[in-house]
Amino acid sequence: MNDDAVSPVVGEMLMLSLVLIMVSLFAVSIFNLIPGDREPQVSVMMDNSTDSISLYHKGGDWVRIDELSVRVRNRTVEQAFRSEIFILHPDTQTFDLGSNLTIPYTITGDEEVLLFTHRAVIFSGEVKR
Repeated sequence: MNDDAVSPVVGEMLMLSLVLIMVSLFAVSIFNLIPGDREPQVSVMMDNSTDSISLYHKGGDWVRIDELSVRVRNRTVEQAFRSEIFILHPDTQTFDLGSNLTIPYTITGDEEVLLFTHRAVIFSGEVKR
């Protein structure tokens, strides 16, 4: 009986198994180093009149308008606004440099305005009367 070929085949199979295990470990290690999604960074300026609040994009990342929400609250009332209520100028699908959002809201005094996405608060400001 000739058993000379069994040893090289087993050796090759062990080497292939070792290489596959090493590649898998390397891939898992690399994927752990890839950074996750980051929150958008936006510089916002707020302006208010008696019947509306305007938020101006002054720099930073662009954000899709359908991802934005605005919450206006004071000591007694909290009101949330979604993108269907916003008046965006220019009329695009993104809140980008030079854009402004206007939210119809009657100012009563001492309101806090929050502009946020589902991941992070982008802007927080107070309206004083």
